[in-house]
Amino acid sequence: MAKKKLKSVVFIIISFFSGSFLYAAQEITLAGDANSYAEFLNKFSLQNNKEIIPSGLCLPTSVNHQKNSVNKLEFQEGHVDSLHHSHVRYNQSYHGLPVWGEQIIYHIGLSKKMTVSGTLLDNIEEDIPNINEGIPISQAKKIVSAKDITLDKITAQKIIFYDESISTKAILAYRISYSAAGPSLPVYIIDANTGVILKQSDEYTTMSS
Repeated sequence: MAKKKLKSVVFIIISFFSGSFLYAAQEITLAGDANSYAEFLNKFSLQNNKEIIPSGLCLPTSVNHQKNSVNKLEFQEGHVDSLHHSHVRYNQSYHGLPVWGEQIIYHIGLSKKMTVSGTLLDNIEEDIPNINEGIPISQAKKIVSAKDITLDKITAQKIIFYDESISTKAILAYRISYSAAGPSLPVYIIDANTGVILKQSDEYTTMSS
């Protein structure tokens, strides 16, 4: 009898954790025929800014996208290569917040055949049901201002952050940056709920390399 109870408890625990991982945000890698990812891409709305779209650039049309979805793909740039193929880059956003590092590029040939490359984050809502929670932006700035930088020189933006080396879940965060003395542009990713610095880098060094 005791063994049966133990098995039941183990089964419940395994089921709980399996469900938790199943419904947490997942980074999806896209590479290949766009139609192969049609069901997934249908979760997103395309947001095109006609004022900055280069002349002659073909935009993705063969894949259906949702209208007014909280998950958006926002046009960033595009170009037409020497073979007259269009390459269009979109960055991911969720409820208007940038999703850090996530983007997709549509590659469109003359025959309108379309392939995609990049990564997008799925199931964000399972990890972040409310984007309005967390510490105020002014408090997030003060975490960095302790380094003798005045608040007026600091820029901050709330984002969705995902890095599986740090957490298996998407995190509501702030991207904090400021201009430092010399050739340096420090950037901090701060957990919007705890104020913990998740990641630190120097974008000047990254751009230089």
